[in-house]
Amino acid sequence: MVKNEEKLHKFAESLIKRAGLPFEEAGGRAREIVVFGSRAAGVHSPKSDLDLLWVSSSPGRRVKRAGLDLLWLTPEVVEGHKWRGSELAAHIAAHGRWLQGTGDWKAGVFSSPAAVEKKRRQLQDRIRGLEVNWSGLSMPYRRRLFTLVRRDLQRLELLEKGHPVPPTPLLDRDWQNVDDPIGWVLRWLPEVSDLSEREKMRFARYSAELFSVQFPAWEGQVSRHPETRF
Repeated sequence: MVKNEEKLHKFAESLIKRAGLPFEEAGGRAREIVVFGSRAAGVHSPKSDLDLLWVSSSPGRRVKRAGLDLLWLTPEVVEGHKWRGSELAAHIAAHGRWLQGTGDWKAGVFSSPAAVEKKRRQLQDRIRGLEVNWSGLSMPYRRRLFTLVRRDLQRLELLEKGHPVPPTPLLDRDWQNVDDPIGWVLRWLPEVSDLSEREKMRFARYSAELFSVQFPAWEGQVSRHPETRF
């Protein structure tokens, strides 16, 4: 484990320097340096960015370049109620790897109603955008956009249950173990409460269309499934 932390620390240092940031100076002032996301969980691809939380009383700007996604926060922010109730705070508390500091705020994280509502709004926007553009999209692009919605539905399920959201590759792995994907989508779609019944039904039909291409035996399942009664 120590070797893994040292490897992560060196990798983080190299990316920060490549991004043109003074690692030695900033690192000396940092209260916490935390790797999170797919690299922290060891499920990354060679092209995955390094997600880094940097807690310092002298924060800088958010940095997204050179394979680095660095989020700067102050100690006051990470100790606050709003941060501890956020989706990202719960994710980092559960899956983050501390290169510096201890993360005392971890014990106080929770899934807040605001985090759940934020995810519902994100899903609403994604589904409405999909509906507007569906007829003009190729099948590969339809699958890509459906995957974004499906992942957010998975995240919503976890937030509703008070569980931390894992890195995206772990969401995809869990999806492979779902026995009834259409049924699962239909079960959680009603939780996107601001969508109209018409919008929900259309998305359910789009989902069935995608799955019927891959699994012809499921054709027509949406109209028969009891969960379609929104």
